[in-house]
Order: sequence, then C-alpha cells, then structure tokens
Amino acid sequence: MRKIVVCDDGQMEMSFYKRFLPRQLPPDQYAIKYFSKAPPLTELDDAIALFTDGSMGEGLNGGELAKAARNRGFKGPIFLLTGEPDLYLHYQCPAGATEVFLKDNLVKILTDCCTSIKEYAQTLPS
Repeated sequence: MRKIVVCDDGQMEMSFYKRFLPRQLPPDQYAIKYFSKAPPLTELDDAIALFTDGSMGEGLNGGELAKAARNRGFKGPIFLLTGEPDLYLHYQCPAGATEVFLKDNLVKILTDCCTSIKEYAQTLPS
C-alpha cells in the first residue's frame, strides 16, 4: 500500500480532495491521509507523495513543509497548491516542491498530479 499525505486547511478543498483523490488513486493501492495543518514530519517517512496548501492557518506553511520534507530526505513528488495569486510567485522559489500550482483548475491539476504519482510509484520497489 502506497501512502499519500494531503494537507489543506480549507474545508471546501479538503472535501474535494476526499471525494476526488480516491477515484484517481484506488484505495486498494493507495492509503491517503488527510491533515488540516502540516502533519508531524514522521508522517512523511513512509509516504510516496505530498499535496500541501501554500498557506495554512497554523504550523508550517506549504513552502516550509516542502523544505522540511526534503531536508528530512523525502524523495517523492511534492505538489504545492495555492489559492492566493499574490503568493504563487513567492512559492516558485526552490523550496523543495516538485510542482507549484494556482488552485484555478483543481480537477485538471489533481488529475495530472495523480498521473505523476502513479508513474513515480511504478519506479519504487514493491
């Protein structure tokens, strides 16, 4: 079972993730853990991918989480999504994220991210 971590403090976005991601990443192959703030970094130890909101209410923001994950040795894709256009360019700095997206077309973004996760998972040992 491959673990995916999702962090977003937005209730609407989280509800969408919970409905959409299991359709793209079958529950018999992927365990998706959801957090409304940055999780303890130990949650990433056995994860293969991370979705994170750019700015969350408390704790680390998405850029800080991506950087901390990379510093801890996390190798999987990190998808940083932000709904704040003014912060979009700020997150483009090399903070460890694989991709940075503006939440303007969440369905297409998540579909593309899930395809990337599946491709990455195929490169990992069973």
